[in-house]
Amino acid sequence: MAGILAGCTTSHQSSAQSGTASPSGTASASGSPSSAATAPVSPAASPAGPAVALEDAYARVVASVLPSVVEITNGQGLGSGIIFDDKGDVVTNDHVVGDATSFQVRLATGAASLKATLVGRYPQGDLAVIRVENANGLHPATF
Repeated sequence: MAGILAGCTTSHQSSAQSGTASPSGTASASGSPSSAATAPVSPAASPAGPAVALEDAYARVVASVLPSVVEITNGQGLGSGIIFDDKGDVVTNDHVVGDATSFQVRLATGAASLKATLVGRYPQGDLAVIRVENANGLHPATF
């Protein structure tokens, strides 16, 4: 999933940077998703047919989730995670964390990397939580 989202980062950011809406109307001049980002789409909603409606729905989901996706690096490798709360907790996979206890977290918005530390890990479920320092302005995912 991170690879799919990462592939969409460029088109979403370029739409937001140019101040124009994407074909599905998901980006504003500020790059934030429109209120339609959570609206369900039925195949009948698009005059061009089900494939276009599905593509539009996909673009809206990516636009609404992208601000919560982060890239995590440590001395051993790289992975992705999702901002879970406004305290800076990021949920990732245990295999991303590995044996590391400190990390660099880069936001999908392209802001400078932030320092993070390990909160806990659950290797049996391949889950881990890290916490970003100075968590101001993060966009936690909504579930």
